[in-house]
Amino acid sequence: MNFTSLEHTVSPDIFTASPEYDKRFSGEVGDYFLAVQWNAVKEQLNRLAPGPVSILEVGGGHLQITKQLVNLGHKVTIHGSSDTAFTKLDGSELANKVNRLVSPINELAKIEERYDVIIALRLVPHVVNEKDLIVAFTRLARLGIIFDFASTQGLNSLSKFTFALKRGIEKNTRPYFNHSQATLKKILAQSSCSEIQFNGHFVFPMGAHRALKNIKISKLLEAAASPFQNFWGNPVICGAKKYG
Repeated sequence: MNFTSLEHTVSPDIFTASPEYDKRFSGEVGDYFLAVQWNAVKEQLNRLAPGPVSILEVGGGHLQITKQLVNLGHKVTIHGSSDTAFTKLDGSELANKVNRLVSPINELAKIEERYDVIIALRLVPHVVNEKDLIVAFTRLARLGIIFDFASTQGLNSLSKFTFALKRGIEKNTRPYFNHSQATLKKILAQSSCSEIQFNGHFVFPMGAHRALKNIKISKLLEAAASPFQNFWGNPVICGAKKYG
């Protein structure tokens, strides 16, 4: 980690499930971000567990991929650190199509039930102790885990110096922690995981795409930079299989 702040690190999923956060993914640019994210998650999910499975979305009250998962026939449970993390779910068509699990994030390891796949988006970059959280994921998962993180590679390596500019553009962005792929691989390997893969999203900063407000230009830029996507792209989706 190289960019530290305690802002929104106790129950980051409550903020992620809020109407304020939802605005970050509104409009064409937001749709573009979510489509790229979903494609990366779907690729990893198909690799880890083809066919309908049980899924726990840790901190999933933002519902960014829930509808897609339900439409594919998966049995989905949404985790929230408190009841306030389900505000968006309560008012959606998904309210009666998914299960709910309330548990403080730092007590996930105490949950007895197991799920085929654990998915956590918009969460790992915003917790102080990512190792304990990832270990909890691997304990809860039967087949594999999928989560996103902010990489230390690419232009995001400058985030400590450019965050003020990013917040000036986006207004409501949160401080976050960066992680190296090597460190995460080590944590996962020590937690009975193998076949670890990384899918980078955007070579150019998301804040830059928001400032452009032009999907055609954004797609052209990212297409031109695609050879560097998995090495420099941010955020990154990680998928890892459980063994043993």
